[in-house]
Amino acid sequence: MRADAWRSGSGSGSSHFLALFWEIPAPSPLKDDVRILGAMLGDVLKEQGGPDLFARVEAARQAALRRRSGEACAEAELCAILDGLEVPEAMD
Repeated sequence: MRADAWRSGSGSGSSHFLALFWEIPAPSPLKDDVRILGAMLGDVLKEQGGPDLFARVEAARQAALRRRSGEACAEAELCAILDGLEVPEAMD
């Protein structure tokens, strides 16, 4: 496998490499920290950007998770969410 195989589409083994990377179990304290930080980020998004911003970010996050797990239509959904953002919205 080439050194740059982690990049999407950069070789025949890149998808396999990425799949292996995402299957590495994180230690429980790390998972807990990620969940806490995610909840804090969600609170900040709601407070600073409102419920609409939070809903868009959450929809993109969920689509990205489904894409990573191999769901066929998730990439198109994620692209539609991101392509639908205007530049000022994306900068918020």
